[in-house]
Amino acid sequence: MNLTFDRCKIWKNDATLYGDNIAVYPTVHPAYYCLAGYSYVQGQLDSALAQINQAIAVEPDYAYDLHLRSIIYGSMGRTRESLQDADQALLLCPGCAEFYNDRGVTYGNLGRYEEAAADFRKTIELDPSRAQARRDLEKTLAIIKTIKN
Repeated sequence: MNLTFDRCKIWKNDATLYGDNIAVYPTVHPAYYCLAGYSYVQGQLDSALAQINQAIAVEPDYAYDLHLRSIIYGSMGRTRESLQDADQALLLCPGCAEFYNDRGVTYGNLGRYEEAAADFRKTIELDPSRAQARRDLEKTLAIIKTIKN
């Protein structure tokens, strides 16, 4: 019970809580991942990248770390690295619909529409409830059709 109250004393925002966890337990992976996600949402891409790199150093084969870093790289315009991490994440977790969908978005942003469509199809195959993937696939197919005409 006291541990919970001690945590409340530290918490000002997610960054202070995760930062304290990292200071106390520097080899425990989840705090780095969570801090990276928090920094990303705050628009602090350099900080997010540094934190996710720390998470990957602690747990190099965790697919969700590579996926998050792929998203961060994509937001930084570093598409080559984004696709490398997306590919690696999918090797580690080939059944993750979210990973295919996000890689499809990256392919679409690069004008690689056939690859984007394939990833959106795979997303829907793995998780038919993903409405956004269906919309993204429809838009991508419309672009492909326009290009071919």
